[in-house]
Amino acid sequence: MTTGQRIAQKRKELGLSQEALGESLGVSRQAVSKWERGDGMPDIMLLPHIASFYDTTVDELLGCGLIQKQSRIQDFVREYKLLHSQGKTAERLALSRAMQKAYPNDETVLYYLMRVLQNGYIEESLDEIITLGEKLLKSTSSATFTGIRKSMERLQ
Repeated sequence: MTTGQRIAQKRKELGLSQEALGESLGVSRQAVSKWERGDGMPDIMLLPHIASFYDTTVDELLGCGLIQKQSRIQDFVREYKLLHSQGKTAERLALSRAMQKAYPNDETVLYYLMRVLQNGYIEESLDEIITLGEKLLKSTSSATFTGIRKSMERLQ
């Protein structure tokens, strides 16, 4: 999601028109429209005002939180795979649970949690595995769907 798309999304969540947002920030409706279309960016000096108006941070407005999340997810996958290669199922479960707390709806985290439950805790976790699989099937892309479907088939 671009900065302009985040500005538009937050504006719509508040039920504001582009004109109303522009008035609040001291810019024209056309300026707001330009940002939201991705044809321009707000002046750097205006970013703190926009963030404050939306009760967020400049980092979140610019998408820096997403970059940090992606990096943490990549680190998680690397550590998970290392623990898997070492046969450390309990450690993989603890790692996956910690990441689930931080990112409860992230498809990658849910997928790896489901996998570790399938590999070491299937008897006591069957209901949770099925719930995770169903959640992933509802929210995931078609590329990830193939891997999830194969994992679910192994349960049956």
